[in-house]
Amino acid sequence: MRSSIAMMEDASESDSWKDAFAFSRRYPRFGIPYLRAKWLSTKAAPRVKELAENNSFTSFAKLFLFHPLFTIRHVLPKIQISRGGTEQHEQEKPDTSRDAGPQISMTEVGSVSDDADPLQSIAEAENIYLGRQVVSAATRRIDANLFSGPDRDNDGFVRLMLRESYHDFVLPGSDERHHVVFEPRLLLHETGVAQIDLVLSAETSLDVRQVLAMMWGPEPIFVRSEVSVPLIRGTLWESTADFSEGLVDAGQRLGFIEHSEPVSMQDLLHLHLFAVLKIIKRSYKYWSSYPVAIVGPNPCCGPEDWQQTHQEDLIRLTIRSSHDSELAKHVTPPADLSLSRNHSLFARLGSAIYLQWSGSPPKGITELDTALVLEYSQLLYVRLQSLEEDVSRIVSGERRLRARYRAAARLFSELRQRDLRSGEARDIVRNVLDEFGASETRKTIETALSLSASSYSARSAERAAGRAWWITLTATLIGLVVALPQIGLLLASVPAREPSESWPLIPLRWLAGQGFWGSWITLASVVTPLITIWVLGRFWRWRIRRLPSFRRGYKWPTEFTFSDDEFSPAAVNQRSIELAIDISGELDRR
Repeated sequence: MRSSIAMMEDASESDSWKDAFAFSRRYPRFGIPYLRAKWLSTKAAPRVKELAENNSFTSFAKLFLFHPLFTIRHVLPKIQISRGGTEQHEQEKPDTSRDAGPQISMTEVGSVSDDADPLQSIAEAENIYLGRQVVSAATRRIDANLFSGPDRDNDGFVRLMLRESYHDFVLPGSDERHHVVFEPRLLLHETGVAQIDLVLSAETSLDVRQVLAMMWGPEPIFVRSEVSVPLIRGTLWESTADFSEGLVDAGQRLGFIEHSEPVSMQDLLHLHLFAVLKIIKRSYKYWSSYPVAIVGPNPCCGPEDWQQTHQEDLIRLTIRSSHDSELAKHVTPPADLSLSRNHSLFARLGSAIYLQWSGSPPKGITELDTALVLEYSQLLYVRLQSLEEDVSRIVSGERRLRARYRAAARLFSELRQRDLRSGEARDIVRNVLDEFGASETRKTIETALSLSASSYSARSAERAAGRAWWITLTATLIGLVVALPQIGLLLASVPAREPSESWPLIPLRWLAGQGFWGSWITLASVVTPLITIWVLGRFWRWRIRRLPSFRRGYKWPTEFTFSDDEFSPAAVNQRSIELAIDISGELDRR
């Protein structure tokens, strides 16, 4: 890495294409982007600058002639072509006819209004960028302390800080409004997995019911949101947002939304996910959410006494049990995965909770020591689930089969926590993967790969047999063509007609009378029936055994309507399901 940086610095100082090409040959991964940046800065940038200064069609034509792809991709979407003098005021009409030609003007992106101070806007943008860089640098540092392996060495994923949003939420059993600022962290993996992290906090005393509400994704608690245009563009929220105050956040308009019905954390996660997918022009197949709660218990007693006195509350928090239901006697708290006395960590199938017994709970960057480990376990499981779905479609192609074997070997090596540096982190990831059933998923993948290998072997044997058949057929046809002169000699040896001759000699004598074509007619009379029988056999194999049925059942006239209350562990009353039946037709209603 140091040698590549030194070589790139030498190429930049010399400013020669020879050194740039030498750097790209030595380090193609970094050299190719460096060559592209050098070409843009030295060749394309001066012509773009000339177009921006002159705004003439000649400059545009010159740019398009030398850099057509760059012009189509980057310049054309940002220019406006207008004809001067057609919509101008009478006092603004040009004096000469040459000024009435087509004009090209570059549109300004992110222009500052006359009332705003440019230096203040630049300082604000710099502070926002610096704050995000601090979080990104801290995340990268903690990630390097916890993990290693090919994903980190080969840049198998990228982390990004997304645009901020602001929300107010109300917890069950309280009228107090809490304000939270979402600073989403996005992870995009090379295997197609996207991971978004949102942090929700409340600086107040909470009971068990309220903690369960914050840990339950579908719980509707958010009553007001302040979001920028890129986050809600193309969604239903765009029509309900109020931009009348003219606030701007990071160069984009900020709108206020008063939710008529409270929305959930799950809705906000989907909002951010759809915004990301719209930018990268992708779709998703499935998603899952995994809440991680960091809680400081009420210091009414010591850690051991608290776990004994409030054991039922501890179990409810760790397994997210319903607040108003009674727990069975055999239910016990899960295993504590922490090696420290001042806190406990419980990670289960659907959630994880971090309980701080002494000292202050981790907040901000210090949360990443726990959050990144749990994020890694979720990333491993989603990749394992994606690979399981991929290998379930049995393929027999050699290239795809090899790619799946490579992906499985790499993922299986990560499942044994090869990339984790800490023993405690390994225990956490192993426990979470066991809760998800990763070992059973791995067996399914291994079985599917074994079946794919068997299918590939059978397909290869079938192809080999087919090639052998075609080779035999080709050799047979060549032998028949070579035998044509001998067939002609055989036909010429047929004796003259005699009164007592047998009938098989009649067609042979006719073929002998055809001269040159007699041998070909004889060969065709043998080959044609064989080809006809082979074609009929293929058609018989491909015949339609049974016509498909277009009827898929009958519609029953009675309509059933279900009114189902969404489950929530923080709900006070029991979940209810109402059933309404609409009886129509000539039925006895007595």
